[in-house]
Amino acid sequence: MRVFCEYIENPIGIDSVKPRFSWRMEENEGKEQKSYRIIVSKGKDLSKEDAYMWDSGEVVSDQTANIVYDGKDLESVTSYYYQVTATDTKDRSKTSQVQEMVTGLIDKTLWQSAWLGIPGMGQEAPMCRTELRIDQDFQKAYAFVVTPNYYVLTINGERATDTVLNNANTDWNKTLPYLMMDVTDLVKKGDNTVGVHLGKGWIGLNMTVAKEDLPVFFLSMQMLLVNAQGEKTWFRPGIGVWEYTQKGPLVYDSIYHGETYDARKEIPHWNMPDHKEYDKKEIWARMTEAEPKKGEICAQLLEPIRVVDRFKPAAVYHLEDGSYTFDMGKNIAGWVRLKIAGTTGQTIEMSFAEEAFPDHSVNKLSIRDAKAIDTYILKGEGTEIYEPDFTFHGFRYVNVKGLTEEPAEDTITGCLVISDIKKTSTFQCSEELLNRLYEVASRTEETNRHSIPTDCPQRDERLGWTNDMSVRNECALYNYDLVKLYTKWMRDIRDTQGVVSGALSDTAPLRRYGPTPMDPIAITPANLPWNVYCFYGDKRILEENYDMNVRWLKYLERNSEDGVVFSSHMGDWAGPMCGTHAADGEGVGGGAVSTITPTILVATASVSYMYGLMAKIAEVVGKEKDADTFGKKAEEIRQSFLRHFYNKEEKYCGKNSQGANAIALYTEMIPEEDRAAVLENMVKDIVEKNDYHLTTGNLCSRYILEVLFQNGYKDVAYAILTQTTYPSWGFMLERGATTIWERWEEVNDPNSILANMASRNHPMYGAFSICFHKYLAGILVDEKHPAFRNVKIRPYIPENLDFVNASMDTISGVVKSCWKKEGNALIFDVEIPYNCKGEIALPVADPVTTEIRLRDVNIYKNGSSADSKEAQYLRTEKDRVVYAVTAGIYRFVVSR
Repeated sequence: MRVFCEYIENPIGIDSVKPRFSWRMEENEGKEQKSYRIIVSKGKDLSKEDAYMWDSGEVVSDQTANIVYDGKDLESVTSYYYQVTATDTKDRSKTSQVQEMVTGLIDKTLWQSAWLGIPGMGQEAPMCRTELRIDQDFQKAYAFVVTPNYYVLTINGERATDTVLNNANTDWNKTLPYLMMDVTDLVKKGDNTVGVHLGKGWIGLNMTVAKEDLPVFFLSMQMLLVNAQGEKTWFRPGIGVWEYTQKGPLVYDSIYHGETYDARKEIPHWNMPDHKEYDKKEIWARMTEAEPKKGEICAQLLEPIRVVDRFKPAAVYHLEDGSYTFDMGKNIAGWVRLKIAGTTGQTIEMSFAEEAFPDHSVNKLSIRDAKAIDTYILKGEGTEIYEPDFTFHGFRYVNVKGLTEEPAEDTITGCLVISDIKKTSTFQCSEELLNRLYEVASRTEETNRHSIPTDCPQRDERLGWTNDMSVRNECALYNYDLVKLYTKWMRDIRDTQGVVSGALSDTAPLRRYGPTPMDPIAITPANLPWNVYCFYGDKRILEENYDMNVRWLKYLERNSEDGVVFSSHMGDWAGPMCGTHAADGEGVGGGAVSTITPTILVATASVSYMYGLMAKIAEVVGKEKDADTFGKKAEEIRQSFLRHFYNKEEKYCGKNSQGANAIALYTEMIPEEDRAAVLENMVKDIVEKNDYHLTTGNLCSRYILEVLFQNGYKDVAYAILTQTTYPSWGFMLERGATTIWERWEEVNDPNSILANMASRNHPMYGAFSICFHKYLAGILVDEKHPAFRNVKIRPYIPENLDFVNASMDTISGVVKSCWKKEGNALIFDVEIPYNCKGEIALPVADPVTTEIRLRDVNIYKNGSSADSKEAQYLRTEKDRVVYAVTAGIYRFVVSR
């Protein structure tokens, strides 16, 4: 039995006054929960009831996700212990292990540390320190750092955590996250030295397109000691006690441009209590008081960024100029670890790129204005090891200059540096191209997570685009445990909202690119919280973002005429450039605006769809009146769409493009009686005019695949997915891609209009991966029973695919959907987790002639279902027979 508080086991830094508890069994014994009991105590010994903060008592309920704490008020920075007992319908109980929850700064007034800054405009990364004298005994020590910069915290010379690239990327004028760090093992009684190394981070790039970062550095830090009796002592080193130097080894750092580290300038023991024995006092100066940052200080309750993998290069090439190019074998986000012995002053320059020229020199076309160079200058004392602290790169190749001898096996090691988020899915099928696409799409998604979901990791951008995330977020939820990251990023979106207008911005946090207002094609503000609710049963994320969505929709209403918004600057972005297809070949975004699918058409359908989503959300959060209003508004805009964009006689939308028809069908704009005809027009364009190729951009490429699967064209969808000629995902793989490109085109020409959109790692086009689990495996969420309490299994089986094996590790447990063709039978293996139900829709060629067995028992024959203790017959559809099951493992055999 696993128990989670705010989705974390044994969490530190919970600052919610009403934290939520969830649990899951690791087996299906008992199958269904009858009741639960949650105990939260101040003492670890839960037999002592006088220490209880909350005893829920036995609650008759089958709920296991997001049970809200309802006890006494929790105190800040305090350890609480909790345990869950779940009883099943056979009156068998299981009790979890006792877990610890440490609260963060529930009381925000506890942040009383001074804000300090670095005077001057030096580019060098400042090393800051203060002394801390501890005379009392203590049991626990916690450190808190708030800064809009990147930082590394050390206590007595040791790093406080294994995390990197702290703090999380936010709008620091609105939100200032802290990472609560348990530093008990680093702090000692007596003299201590606290060191904070600051890098520019995102504040150095705020709202500027300058070639260099702004050298701005701010810091506020405090520490808490807790003794065995629970008494707390705060240490808040303030004005006059912090000192800094910019004479250290990190002489330059930039997220986009890289680092320059001069090991000759290292300062021994600078962050250790004995530093006075080594100090050159003239290089140290006092930090000065700074104006406090305006943002709200809050706990950083998302997975931190870490080095999650290290690996050797796949190949090494010696170039004519004496340099070496290391091919890491795959496109990643992160950096390399350099291990070298050499002479004093020897300079090693590491230049990163996604592509290489035929002579193996690096091709930097796709990184735009980012320099992406790390430079290390040796001190010349034995073996030296270097990894950056305040930059990261998107790359496959790294060219290394300055080596005086052939590199050893471990001279360069690749380091994958991303938000450390658990992968929750598996997928395998009989078509190897699809297996490769699943791997490549997954790598693209995970290498674009650095405390926000980014658009790319390599160039001078790396931002959170709401446009892209409209189609990415559901796909990603099928594959990764993203509830914490998405909750945080929704706050970033709220932070962009205009106080008066209610307008949102294209990127969150708003930085460098992405205008305000957000393009109305972006449905992220509503569909991301809705998808999180469906996957996790998280009602709070709907409530937190409700008012934001209402204000945004009111903005759109004011800026529309007859239900059509005034403007949409992106539309179905970056369609293919061939023939009369989607992109115009000039203008904004390197010709990324579609010429065949009007931006306003896409925006109008999207706004209607958002109103429909908000109607569902309003029902869930108990705002029935709003639900009715939103539903009527969705219908009004749908009718406006039909008036402005639908050709009733010819049965198509806009210019009869694939994208226009696909989004109209996906968002249910088309009258029911016309859907088949519009579908036929769309399919004719795909099959007859374009030989199973798409003419769609980043949004409609996903929508079109879903529409095809949902409406009986699974083999057309499969043909598109397995296409290998341009434009297609298979074409990218044929050209050596290990991550998904930004454009359908392979962009190599620096003089091309496409040169500014040449990213080789761009997850917006990875949204096709929705097909793997949602359609080929057929694992669906049930909106009426979120958190997979009722797992819908509805696989779509293409003619040319022989098997699929897929699984998802959900908040309720592991879901599996596997099928294979074997002779004249289809075999389905399904697993439904504890306390969940399943609805299994088995595909059949003909309901009358099909036979179905559950294990060895015949449960369906001659169009009628026999009694079964394990599976309850629900209904027969045109091409499916549907059964309800309880938790367990099942094998169905369907005759073909």
